[in-house]
Amino acid sequence: MKVGDLVELSTYGYKLKMLRHLRDIVGIVTEVSHGGYPTGVFWTGLGPTTGVQGGLTRKDLRHVRNTPP
Repeated sequence: MKVGDLVELSTYGYKLKMLRHLRDIVGIVTEVSHGGYPTGVFWTGLGPTTGVQGGLTRKDLRHVRNTPP
């Protein structure tokens, strides 16, 4: 993943109770560690102070899928 990618919780991340407040919303990757793992994601709809979530792993996230209408 790269900075600027749109992400959402993966199936694994969706099942985690500690991430339940992030279900069904989209985020933008803001930071990536040297190993390529996203370390910061700004989540839409949570506000400027609570919108940034750190400590997420690649396993918790997936790219937003483009679904046809």
